[in-house]
Amino acid sequence: PSSPLTKVVEESSSITDAPDKSKQYKIPNISVHPEVSKYICRGADLMSAGIRTFPSPWALRQSKGLVTISIIGNPQPAAIGFVDRSLFREYCYPKNGGNRGEYDASAYVGIATKGIGVTIVNCYGDDLWKLGLPSSTKQVEEGGSLNPLTGGAYDNGNYGNAGFVDGKYVYRILQDIEEDESDEEENANEDEANENENNAVE
Repeated sequence: PSSPLTKVVEESSSITDAPDKSKQYKIPNISVHPEVSKYICRGADLMSAGIRTFPSPWALRQSKGLVTISIIGNPQPAAIGFVDRSLFREYCYPKNGGNRGEYDASAYVGIATKGIGVTIVNCYGDDLWKLGLPSSTKQVEEGGSLNPLTGGAYDNGNYGNAGFVDGKYVYRILQDIEEDESDEEENANEDEANENENNAVE
């Protein structure tokens, strides 16, 4: 059987365009809150209530339920696993065909849902990860590729990611765009208030 990692997806921007064979299929990703990472790193499966973003049924069918899991604010996947069979069946193949083109994942995952969402196969902090730990810091300094996201060495035991800590937790390393915009707006309001205050004093 062909690997979902190398499956070619035929996509075209319009009816007249020829399929673009250069586009490769990627494993769909699920995002979770940083607090959930400590449970995943301890070996727990991901509960459906802890899922914050969920792929489309089409993407899950293409990957046969295989997904990566990343932390909100840290895009580097921390775990990989398979969507629970019953969840996969209900979400990807709904009874009576469901609403074609209209998919609402909130009925299946997220707050107020129950059960296992993803069975973890491998994750940051597990026994397989421990087997790959460097025997010394010298080994890391002598070579190894760098993580383009954070600049650290992949071989340091934390994949060169500053948010990956001791195989026990994954922190955010990026700030949300919404937070950036609100900070900029707040700073602009403060500057305007200071300007008005200075004008009033003069």
